[in-house]
Amino acid sequence: MARLIRAVQQAIYRWSTRAPRLGNLVEVPESAVEKHLAVLLGQRLATLREGRGLTQEEVAHAAGISRNHYQLLENGWSVRRTKAPANPRLSTLIALSEVLGTTVPELIDEMFGRAAG
Repeated sequence: MARLIRAVQQAIYRWSTRAPRLGNLVEVPESAVEKHLAVLLGQRLATLREGRGLTQEEVAHAAGISRNHYQLLENGWSVRRTKAPANPRLSTLIALSEVLGTTVPELIDEMFGRAAG
């Protein structure tokens, strides 16, 4: 769990260093960070799923979530209508990681193109 938190903190820091600055303050809208992380997660889920030759429906069923929920996650959304950024529960991430043959720390680390360690 500490690795997961550290990975998210590092991602936010990396993103914030590229954000517009106001004096010594970094202006990082929370929603922009959430959207960025949600998109990265969705891309990683899609890559892993396609690499295993699975459909969205197969992954969703094996993870115990609806196909619609899984589609939203791959798109980085929690609500299709508003396109609010995805924010899955830890239990959902664990289930998806198991189905996709990875772990939550690896899933998070690999979102940023590096191996877990």
